[in-house]
Amino acid sequence: FIATLPVQQLNGSRGIQDIDLSLAGGHNRDGSQPIHRWANATIGEVLNSNTSVQRLKLNPGSLADGGTILNHIHRARKSSLRTLDLTGIGLGDRGGVMFFETLLDGKCKFLSALHLGDNQLTDLAVGQLLVEFMLDPTCNIATLDLTANMLGAPVITQSIKHNKSLTALDITGN
Repeated sequence: FIATLPVQQLNGSRGIQDIDLSLAGGHNRDGSQPIHRWANATIGEVLNSNTSVQRLKLNPGSLADGGTILNHIHRARKSSLRTLDLTGIGLGDRGGVMFFETLLDGKCKFLSALHLGDNQLTDLAVGQLLVEFMLDPTCNIATLDLTANMLGAPVITQSIKHNKSLTALDITGN
């Protein structure tokens, strides 16, 4: 079992703006099983032609699996997707490093909102990468949700001090 994917939503045939695949993995009783990496690759490819989607919420898995999701989502760069919600997937230090390194490599510049709350992100692991990403002149993130992580005031301050794109930041619970 890889995942249950709503193909008509993903390819844009239904005109859906908000797609929630956070429970698409489906093995656990509450549906919280992460989506298999092959399904993640399919999602990015199918979304590429979607001109209605604005927001995608998914659970690609924790740690390294979650950290590599941007490589798959980057395939959707021609779509109308602007918001990626990975709240509570358990990125942790390892996945967080991979995630921000991928952003720094120039992937997913089409995204303007990231929801990364409740992912055990720490200053030590992702702090400098977060600062570098947010200070990058090509960064166009307007909304950033970092709620319930372990990021301190110095990292947050340095991240936003000279950023030109951010209009909304949620750091509740850090």
